[in-house]
Amino acid sequence: LNWIEHRSSEPRVGGSNPSWPAIFERVPAERTAMLEKIKNFFREVKVEAGKVNYPSKEELIGSTWVVIATVFFVSIFLGMIDMGLGKLVNYIIVR
Repeated sequence: LNWIEHRSSEPRVGGSNPSWPAIFERVPAERTAMLEKIKNFFREVKVEAGKVNYPSKEELIGSTWVVIATVFFVSIFLGMIDMGLGKLVNYIIVR
């Protein structure tokens, strides 16, 4: 990046404000190019978001029930495994 030093005796001119030192004042062409890149990025995001295929309400409800049922059965299965292993370890330690 090309940085320029710009000092002015006029208030509100780049570089004259002590809270924004002149060394940080960018060349206007670079600033414009950066803003164009940002605008182009958001345009592309909007185009890509339009390509997304969102599920219908029925598909979403069906998928939610599948997830709930799967979590329920897996938790019961893991609970049974945990109880079984706990009893096995208890049997080995007590014996």
